[in-house]
Amino acid sequence: GALRELRALSHADPPELLSLSEENAQLARLDQEVVEEAVELSAAYRSLETEANEVHRQAEDLQRERETLLDRFREVQDSEARACDEAAAASRDLDNEEHMIRDVARSLSAAIEERSRRVGECEARARSAEEELVEHEAGSTAHKAEAVAAARAYAVAMERRRQRDGELAEKLQALR
Repeated sequence: GALRELRALSHADPPELLSLSEENAQLARLDQEVVEEAVELSAAYRSLETEANEVHRQAEDLQRERETLLDRFREVQDSEARACDEAAAASRDLDNEEHMIRDVARSLSAAIEERSRRVGECEARARSAEEELVEHEAGSTAHKAEAVAAARAYAVAMERRRQRDGELAEKLQALR
């Protein structure tokens, strides 16, 4: 009998056993859910870790690109500063050149005016000399005629004087 009772008890589910069995089943389901959630969380963690690594890599790439752009920006600023300096120097050179050209133009204008004045004076003197020459030539023709007449008169007077000197010499000779 006692064995039967034990067997009967072992085959019979006592209320505590049923309760424990249900609790065990709930815990098994809960354990399964926790395992599934852990697997999901692990997969999500790996995905997030991969994404974080990718974001970190992109951030490093962006940082390198930023540094490259900053270097290029500094180069452009330096180039702009040099260009501004060169433009200012060129502008000063142009201003100096313009002042020099104005000075040369004023000097040339003054020289041209002076030469024009001299040319005018020379032309006036040339006209005056030409007028004098015309007058002189007109007077010279008259003077030539006078000179020829005077030369003839002188030659005649010299001839007369020679004759008279000859006559006086003969008379002086005769007196001696």
